Amino acid sequence: MPSVTLDFIPERSEETLKEIFTYLNQSGVECYIAIDEFQQIMEYPEKGVEGLLRSY
Repeated sequence: MPSVTLDFIPERSEETLKEIFTYLNQSGVECYIAIDEFQQIMEYPEKGVEGLLRSY
C-alpha cells in the first residue's frame, strides 16, 4: 500500500495543510489520511489548525 510521510514546519503548518488538502480534493482520488500524534497540533502557535483538519 502506498504511503507518504510529511514533516511540517510549525510556522507554516496551516498553509501547508491547506495546500495538501486542496491538492487531494482536486486529484479526484479517494484517500484516507492518518495523523499520528494529533494532540501535538494543540501545541502549535497558530490557532485553528485543529479546526482546519477536522473540516476536511
